[in-house]
This record gives sequence, C-alpha cells and structure tokens, in this order.
Amino acid sequence: MRTPRPFTALAALFLTAAFLTVPVTQAGADTTAAVGSATVVPLQVTGDPAKRFNLIIMGDGYTADEQSTFAADADHHLNVLWSIEPYKSYRNYFNVYRVDIVSGESGVGCDSDLAAGRKSTPLSMGFWGGCNASSDSSP
Repeated sequence: MRTPRPFTALAALFLTAAFLTVPVTQAGADTTAAVGSATVVPLQVTGDPAKRFNLIIMGDGYTADEQSTFAADADHHLNVLWSIEPYKSYRNYFNVYRVDIVSGESGVGCDSDLAAGRKSTPLSMGFWGGCNASSDSSP
C-alpha cells in the first residue's frame, strides 16, 4: 500500500511555477503595470529556499486595478490553508510568495459558466471543460 504524501499536490504547483516564462520584477521596483508583467511579493520567508517548501501563489484574470483584490484573495486562502493539517503544523517549513500578474481582462475563461467563453489572460486559465457545456462530469 502506498503512503499518501500531503505535499505531492504542492510539488506540482512548484514545478509549474518554475517553468513559467513571464517577465518578473521584485516587489518595490519602479515599473509600469503592463499587461503580462509580473511582480514577486514575498509573503512569508522562513529560511533558505533550498531547505524549504516554496509555495507560489499565482492569480490570473486580475487587471492592474484588481491587484489589491488578488492580494486580499491570496491572504484569505492562505489563512485557510494554515488552519488545516498538515499545513498548520508545518507552516514554518514554508516560504510563500505571491506573483502579481497583470491581466488585460478581468476573470478567466468560462467564468462564471461554461457558456461565458474564453478570455485572453497571461496564464490562459479557465474553468473545467474548456468552455464546453457538454463537458459536465456529473452522471
């Protein structure tokens, strides 16, 4: 029997974030919020990234004017994560970074339903089914 690994899902997120190729600046840099630009914001740094789990929070579909909403959404969901195990006990083993990515359109593909259509966003995110109403997975 295989032992469950609670951090396997996070590893996939880390690998995805590592391979993204968006222009990135450090927080506090003097830049114009151009569509597709990204800024890395450290939220919690507990040690050397080589010796920690590095959680990267990325949002797609937040315009320049909505970046404060993304920051609030990220903080809310991060606090939920810290309230459940094993994250509650292992919180101090995580470095957490938020990547603020400016989108030209608000929302993501198929938001808020599958008939809503695709949107042009830097990460090309969307809801299940690729905007195909017949992709409902319920029986």
